[in-house]
Amino acid sequence: MKKIFRKYYTDLFLGKRLFIGLGLCVCLFLFSFFIPILGHLPYLAFGALMVLLLIDFFVAPKRGKGVFA
Repeated sequence: MKKIFRKYYTDLFLGKRLFIGLGLCVCLFLFSFFIPILGHLPYLAFGALMVLLLIDFFVAPKRGKGVFA
């Protein structure tokens, strides 16, 4: 269990861009309540953000030792 935890969660870095994207999704949800023309745009934006997060979550541990700069 420690090996799985170390592989996925210790190297997980939630950056500033993720929180900016989540904040934009929250703003879209709030604006869509008052502006009905936005329709399903907040749901699509949140879904796209979650798909990108899951891709990053599963691809990052396969890189090995991470990114070297």
